[in-house]
Amino acid sequence: MKTQIALLLLVITTILLFESFNYTEGDSTKTGEYVLIGWNDLGMHCANKDFSKMAVLPPYNNLKSQIIKRGTASTLPEVVTIGYSVTYEIPGNTYSVGKTNFWDYEFDLFGVNLPDNIGLTGAGLTGNMVAVDNHFAVEGVPITPFTDNNLVTEDPYQLLLLTAYDAQNNLLATTQPVIPVSNEINCVSSGCHSSETNILNQHSDDGGFDPNNTPILCAECHSSNALGTPGTPGLGSFSEVIHEKHKELTNDCYKCHPGPNTQCYRDVMHAAGMVCQDCHGSVAQVAQSIQDGREPWLQEPSCGSTNCHGANFAEEPGKLFRNSKGHGGLYCSACHGSPHAILPTVNDRDNVQNIALQGFEGTLRRCELCHGVVPTGPGPHGIMPPSPVTKADLKLFLDGPFNGTQMNNTLAAYSQLPLSQPYNNPPWNYSGIENVPNLPGQNIVDWVLIELRESNGDAFSATEDKVIARRAGFLMTDGSVKDLNGTNILEFPVPSYTNLYAVIRHRNHLGIMTAVPLTKISDYYSYDFSTGSDKVIGGLEGYNQLSANIFGMAGGDGDANGLIELSDLLDIWALQAGSSGYLDGDYNMDIQVENNDKNIIWFPNQGKTSMIIQ
Repeated sequence: MKTQIALLLLVITTILLFESFNYTEGDSTKTGEYVLIGWNDLGMHCANKDFSKMAVLPPYNNLKSQIIKRGTASTLPEVVTIGYSVTYEIPGNTYSVGKTNFWDYEFDLFGVNLPDNIGLTGAGLTGNMVAVDNHFAVEGVPITPFTDNNLVTEDPYQLLLLTAYDAQNNLLATTQPVIPVSNEINCVSSGCHSSETNILNQHSDDGGFDPNNTPILCAECHSSNALGTPGTPGLGSFSEVIHEKHKELTNDCYKCHPGPNTQCYRDVMHAAGMVCQDCHGSVAQVAQSIQDGREPWLQEPSCGSTNCHGANFAEEPGKLFRNSKGHGGLYCSACHGSPHAILPTVNDRDNVQNIALQGFEGTLRRCELCHGVVPTGPGPHGIMPPSPVTKADLKLFLDGPFNGTQMNNTLAAYSQLPLSQPYNNPPWNYSGIENVPNLPGQNIVDWVLIELRESNGDAFSATEDKVIARRAGFLMTDGSVKDLNGTNILEFPVPSYTNLYAVIRHRNHLGIMTAVPLTKISDYYSYDFSTGSDKVIGGLEGYNQLSANIFGMAGGDGDANGLIELSDLLDIWALQAGSSGYLDGDYNMDIQVENNDKNIIWFPNQGKTSMIIQ
C-alpha cells in the first residue's frame, strides 16, 4: 500500500510538470534570457574520513549542469554549450586537506601523487565545468562534509554555486544545487565492528592478503563499478560480498549507507512512506540479484518498470535514470532531482534551486521558465500544458460596512468610489491599471486587492516570495469579488495551479490569508472566507465574527500597516474627523468620518493584527 501511495504521488507530481509561474521584474535569474540548472549525479556521495587503515570510497563528487536559452512565442528554447561556460565553487568550503587525511595516503591507495585539495581526476573545489555533448560536467570534486568554519560537525548538504557565462564573459545566470557528501560509512560507528583493524583481520586467512599492509583499498581485490576497478579474478564484487556477508545480520541500509545522521534517502518517495527495500529488495535480495548477473551501480530499479510508473515515464533504453535525457534534451535529473533525492525532498536545501527558479519546491514544472510563454502543445511524457488563465471565485465580508446580513454600498450609492483601483501607493505599491469608465452597478462596496500565492507546502510556506499574481477587483454587497464588469469572477493571467493560497487586502481593514489552499472546481478555484475563523491564518487574532454565522475582516487599520493601534486613531481618524468622501478614516465606509468609526469599529478592534504570512 505504501508503494502504491508513493507511486501515485509521484505520478501526480509529474502530471503537474507544465504548471507555470508569474514573476515580478528585477530578478535576473527569473527574467533573463538564460536558465541554468545544476545537479549532483547521485543523492549522496560518501567517502572515508580516515584512510590510514582501509578505504571504501575516496572524496569524489560528480556534478552536471545545463544552460537553456529561453524561447519566445515564436522560438523554442535551446540547450546550449558552444560559446558558453559554467564555473563551480562551494561557498564556505574552500579546502579539504586537514579535514581528511586522504592526501597522506593517495599514492598507497591509488598510485598517484596529488596536489593538495585536488581529487583523483584533477578537479579541485573550484573550477570550470567541461562541456560534454549538451551539458557541462565535472567529475571527482574532492569535497568533504566539513565546512571551513566547522571541522567537527558534518554538513552533508552544502550548497554549490554554479555560474554561467557567454563567450564575452558576461554573467548569464547562477544557481545553487546541493553537493551532497558524507563520511558516515558506518562499519565502526554503527557498533557492528570494533575497529577497521578488526575488519581487516577477518581477511587474515585469505591467501596473499596481509591485513597489516595498510592502507588497503577494498576495491583493489573486490571489483567496484563505482570506482571502475576490475578486482581480483574469482572474488565477488564489493557490492556482492558486502550484501552477502551481512544479509543474515541486518536489513537496515543505514548500517552501512549514510546514515542515521545523514539520512541520505530523503525524497518524495521517502515522504510517502516508501523504504529502500520497496525498490531494491532486502539485503539478501540485493546480493542474490548480483549473483544472478545484475551489475551493481550499472543496473538499478527502473522508473519505467510496469509496477512503477510505466513505459510513458521510462528512462532512455539501456540507461539509468541519472544518465537519461527527456524533454528538449534535458536530463531527467534536471527537472526531477537526483536518485534518492527526487524532488521535493524533506531536506530544505535540496529544494533551494527549484524554489529560486520557479518560486516553489518540487519538480521543475513551470513551462514558461524555459519556453518564455506557456506552450500549447504536449510536453514531457505527453502532458498538456495548463490554461494560461486562473479564475478565482472568492467571498468575504468587511467589518465596517456590514449591516447584519450583507454590506452597505454607501460609497457607490453616493458616487464616492474611485473609477481606478486605489492600491498604487504605499504600502501596497500595486501597479495594476484596473479602471472603469463607470461603475458597473450600485451593489459595489469597495475595491479590494487580491494576490495569489503558490506553494507545495502548507499556508506557512506560502510566503511573499511565492506571489504569482495580483489583481484589484470589486467587492459586492453579498461578499462576492467580481471583475471589472461587476459580474464575472476574477481572472488572473497566470496558468492554473493546484496549491494556491489567496491574500485579501483592503485600504482600512486588516488583510487576511487563506488557511488552506483554494478549492479547484472545474475550471476555477473557490474559497469562502466568511464561514468561520478557521478559514484564515491566525483566526480571530486578526479577524472578526460579524454575526452568528458570518466572519469578516477587522476594520480600523487606517494606515494599512497590519496593526489596529493608536496611530490609526490619532494620525488617520482624528485628522479626517468631520470630513466626508472616500477616506481611510471612514472605518464603517458610510462616507462620513465621525464618532461611529472610532467607537463602533476602531475601539473594539484595537490590538488586532494581520496574520498574513510574510
